[in-house]
This record gives sequence, structure tokens and C-alpha cells, in this order.
Amino acid sequence: MQNDAILDTVRTLVKGIDPALTIHEVVEPTLPMMQALGKQFPRLGATVDLSFTPDRIAIVHDSSGKTDFLIVNVSKGTLGLTELGLLHVFAKILLPKFAIQIVPEGLSGDLVFLLMATEISSRILPYGNNTPIIIGSLCSESDEARRLF
Repeated sequence: MQNDAILDTVRTLVKGIDPALTIHEVVEPTLPMMQALGKQFPRLGATVDLSFTPDRIAIVHDSSGKTDFLIVNVSKGTLGLTELGLLHVFAKILLPKFAIQIVPEGLSGDLVFLLMATEISSRILPYGNNTPIIIGSLCSESDEARRLF
């Protein structure tokens, strides 16, 4: 997947949630990069020994200049409950400003059913301080990203 499309998608989704945030960079996590970021964000150090890492880490700044990070995962096909569950656990460990799941091909039928039921989705999506995982469509040349859940 093209980095530009991922960056455009993350920018659009974040702008719709918190217009005060500025995305500094979106990078693919590597071990040396995660170790370096772990010095700035100690909670990222937890990723060094985990077999699951997000597809991208985004460094953001708020209007006061405070720096934080987002984790971004991009589905290869339709998003299912297992993949969303992995991101949920990872978000609970790292407590990013936002956890974003980008879905180029939509959601599985079972997941749509679960997320449409408020009493279930309210237990699946929030990870820290009741911050929900953001599920959004991928930006394309003809379409702007949009938040699905």
C-alpha cells in the first residue's frame, strides 16, 4: 500500500477528530526506530519484544507543542474481529493518542453486525480512557477517507 495514501488517510481521519493535531511523520516501525522512540515514549518500549507491531507509527503535535503518537494498522483485505482484537490489545498496552485501523476493502459481515450493536461495540472499541479505536476507509484519488466507526 502506498505511503502517500496512508498518510492522506491518517491526516483526514485525525483532522475530523482533533483539528488541533498536526501529523509530523508517519513511519513503518523498525526495531532501531522503535528503540529510539521508546526513549521519548517509554510505553513504546513494550513493542520491542512483541511479535505484533502496528503497520505505522505517526508522530503528532498538538496546538501547545506537546508530542504524542498514533498507531496505525492497514488491513490487507476485509477487517475481521481477530485483526481488530490484535489492534485493541496493542492499543491497551501502548495507550497511543489514537489507534487507527484503515480498511481498504471494508469490514467482514460478522464484524459489521457486532459493531452495529452499541452494547457490544462499546466493549470492543474503547482501549484507554474510553478512547475508541478509529476505523476508517482508505483515501484514494477519487475518494476522501471517511470514518466508518
